[in-house]
Amino acid sequence: MYTIDGDYRFTSEYISLREGDIAYIDPSTWCIHGHYVPYEKHIKAESNVTAHLAQVHPFTLGWIADLHSTNEVPEVTKKLVDILALYRPTLTVLGGDLVNGTGVYGFYKGERMISEIEREWFRTLWYYVRNRLPNNLWIKGNHDVDPGCYSFHEWFERLWSLVIGRFKLIGFDSYNEQTVIPGQSTPYLSLPDMIWLRRRLIEDGSKKVILAHHSFCEWYPYSPEVFKDAVDLICLFTGHTHTIGAKKVSISWGRHEVIDYNNGTASPESRLHLATLSTFWKDGTVTPTLVGGSPSVSEEGEELRICSSSTYDWNGEETETVVPMRIVRRIHNTYLNLILLCPSKEEVYVQIKKKDTNVELITNADMYVVGKDIITTDNVTLYDSWKCSCGSVWNSYYVKPEQRVEFHLPING
Repeated sequence: MYTIDGDYRFTSEYISLREGDIAYIDPSTWCIHGHYVPYEKHIKAESNVTAHLAQVHPFTLGWIADLHSTNEVPEVTKKLVDILALYRPTLTVLGGDLVNGTGVYGFYKGERMISEIEREWFRTLWYYVRNRLPNNLWIKGNHDVDPGCYSFHEWFERLWSLVIGRFKLIGFDSYNEQTVIPGQSTPYLSLPDMIWLRRRLIEDGSKKVILAHHSFCEWYPYSPEVFKDAVDLICLFTGHTHTIGAKKVSISWGRHEVIDYNNGTASPESRLHLATLSTFWKDGTVTPTLVGGSPSVSEEGEELRICSSSTYDWNGEETETVVPMRIVRRIHNTYLNLILLCPSKEEVYVQIKKKDTNVELITNADMYVVGKDIITTDNVTLYDSWKCSCGSVWNSYYVKPEQRVEFHLPING
């Protein structure tokens, strides 16, 4: 879709651009066909361009919700955006309540119903995140709409789905303003939306992940028939509560169970301000991690050192786990994605040595190396592979700690 200012934002795994379009996609994660100029978080088309989001595992997803932005982006939002920018997830989703409208549909003042939402609030937020967060998508929340104020729809779609690898990510609107009762912030679902969601859940055998603003238990009771045959739904990411929590919910009349990972702590009033970073694996599982505070990243010559930030469990207690960090390097016009599994509060190093048309890597952490047409003759595991319609092959290799490995890169990228 095109924003009101003309920027192109993706809402599916395929895009088609016209000459001159500026598309906010991370060029290191898309197989792009046509002439274009790449930048770090967007591309500019110099001809008609098509692109396909690389269908390869593992990939990572960043989530923050309840930003409540206005004419100024709140400091808490800036902090969480900065955290995600350093970890550089493959995709990032802002999970609703992007701006700080009244939060109830229709704000009464005397005899008049007025809106306190301004279009500029969305523009301010979009301009702040578009060159910081790679491949970012939005979800609509109850603070983002009011009667006569539909600015959200000028900046993003309220229903979307995209397939990446074995997974289908489904962005859903749990607050359809055509059906809400004025003065309410309770989730409301329209019948067309529920039919749309049911189709997305049962139309194929991909592993489904729903991203919505309201916690699942708030709106599931109004739509149990939608989930009757949703055997491939594995989890949800939600917000709204300004807290964190992971709750198992029985669906399909008790025959199936899904986990709702709720994190709305971008709100200034939250006790902890945490981002969710999740890793999506080839076997169809998802590993979510809550992070607080920015990682320490330093670079000297060919070596990069990372000290991961604090991590938390879903009860808000500090814990020790691993955090996925994606490092991107462009070598000989080929993008290398290094996904490092960094133990929290421990130092990780990675050495990246260029050698003619090859690159040599070594790290003390578990690492996955993802890139287009990269190959190696070393003894490493080919974790995943995907062939684009253009003939390019995207490979993902698992590299063990302290294993030195050399990759051959295509000269022209």
